[in-house]
Amino acid sequence: MMEKIFEGLDYKIIQKGRTEQYSDMEYDSRKIVEGGIFVALTGVHVDGHDYVDRAVANGAKLIIASRVVEVPEE
Repeated sequence: MMEKIFEGLDYKIIQKGRTEQYSDMEYDSRKIVEGGIFVALTGVHVDGHDYVDRAVANGAKLIIASRVVEVPEE
């Protein structure tokens, strides 16, 4: 699944974990459900990278970010 998501993109895996099934993908940390993928986007007024902690607390199992971020342990 990850190969399909990142197809054609230049990316780097910072921390590799176990392969999992993912439920969905969101850029709003409030909408993350258990097993979701959180995409941290930099917006005009809000930086999604600031909400990685919340996304993980809500059940995110994969974080996609444009810069290195600290990801809390589960």
